[in-house]
Amino acid sequence: MTARVAQYTLDVSDLDRMARFWSAALGYTVSQGDDGNAKLYPPPGRPGPTVWLQGSGTPKRGKNRLHLDLVADEGQTARSSD
Repeated sequence: MTARVAQYTLDVSDLDRMARFWSAALGYTVSQGDDGNAKLYPPPGRPGPTVWLQGSGTPKRGKNRLHLDLVADEGQTARSSD
């Protein structure tokens, strides 16, 4: 089964700053809620994953905190491993 990246999720300590940076770097629009998170969307007509900025409230230590959200390609079905 193959999959595609539907969304990148990043933990950030300064939500406003990171939303400005990533939206400018990617050309994405920002939808920021009151919950300390923001979602960035690609421009209309340009395919690409969304970016979820999750406010962590703590300074980054060590490696970047990132994970990919994957979805199965169309026509794929889940199969179990035996």
